Amino acid sequence: MGVFRRIMRFVFSKLIKLWAAEGFLKPIRSKSLEVVAMEYLQDLIDRNLVLVRQQGSKGITKSCSIHDLLRDFCLREGDKEKFLCVMKVVLDTSPPIYFGHRFVEVFDVAQIEFSSFPEEVLELFNLRYLALNTGRKLPPSISVLQNLQTLIVQSDEPYAFKLPPGICEMPQLRHIYFTGCILPDPPSGHIGGATLLFPEGLETLSVVRDLICTENNLRKIQNLKKLALQYGYATAAQQWSYFYLSNLDQLHKLENLKCRFGIYSSFKFNGSSTKLFLPKLTFPLNLKKLTLSGSCLPWEDMTLIGSLPKLEVLKLQNQAFKGEVWEPTEGEFLQLKYLKLEEMDLVHWRVDDIHFPSLQRLILRHCRRLEGIPAGVGEITTLELIELDNCSHSAITSANNFERRTAEYGNGKP
Repeated sequence: MGVFRRIMRFVFSKLIKLWAAEGFLKPIRSKSLEVVAMEYLQDLIDRNLVLVRQQGSKGITKSCSIHDLLRDFCLREGDKEKFLCVMKVVLDTSPPIYFGHRFVEVFDVAQIEFSSFPEEVLELFNLRYLALNTGRKLPPSISVLQNLQTLIVQSDEPYAFKLPPGICEMPQLRHIYFTGCILPDPPSGHIGGATLLFPEGLETLSVVRDLICTENNLRKIQNLKKLALQYGYATAAQQWSYFYLSNLDQLHKLENLKCRFGIYSSFKFNGSSTKLFLPKLTFPLNLKKLTLSGSCLPWEDMTLIGSLPKLEVLKLQNQAFKGEVWEPTEGEFLQLKYLKLEEMDLVHWRVDDIHFPSLQRLILRHCRRLEGIPAGVGEITTLELIELDNCSHSAITSANNFERRTAEYGNGKP
């Protein structure tokens, strides 16, 4: 934890990957590494060594911090035991990079911008965690890092990285994070149908631009648990059916999906203007968390999401759905705990107490046309929080009314 700057909260998902890279986490019986890590963190929280700063959408700790005195202690002990080195970089000079220890396992220099990939990294053959801010290409020789578990590549450039085919030759790789990437081409001379271009154990792939979701392409990433997709940059003039998005339900192990579409409300194809609706968009049944942005779906298609049996978190942003009226269907969203609506043109939202029976947190941001929060929302017994930001006056008034009624009934909820 000492590697995080004084002013920085550390994000638990990143901490898990660092702990895994150092070998601190071991599977215990049927528990996943994430569950084991959460138990470790909770123990530190209970001892007041770690402070919780933010709860995630599922109510799980998302970010934490430690006291300055404890961080200083971590740095002293880390230096004494040759465990960590926190570099101090002067941003207006050429950044001094330290490649001297070939046995280093975690190398995070994402704060330093490299004009091209630093080839010295390839000599760190024990690396399990690598975070860089670099230029457009990764060398095919990246595959020499056979122990790498987490690869993070950031770039300030608008174009996407083309992943090298060598990615498929890194058997330990579990998490790939890019600001934008394109899938690699199949190896030359391959015989057969499906081509595995990623390690079988790959769990995270983010962010992939303009993925064509053919059955063959999806077979390459069948074991993913988390996937982030981005559309609308280089292919605004294509029909959306070109991307076969109706095949997304074939990713049977996927639990977390983010889909962001371009800012286009319409585009021209064959000389005609077509609304940006995505026909036959389907989702994997095991999804627990879904984020949609810019998809401009009609509210009638919400049943495709509401019927997902395990969905706990839903974030709808930037006109993910279009239209003035949303009328949920009874028997849907049975497990949903977190709902976020942001920058939506929704006016009438008709909710009864039979809808959203498990909802705990409702977040409304920049929903200026919403006439009010339905009275039925106030009848949801599991609801713990309503958060509003830049919403209509009537929505704020209805939220205040819920709070006042709750106080009158004296059930102790805020």
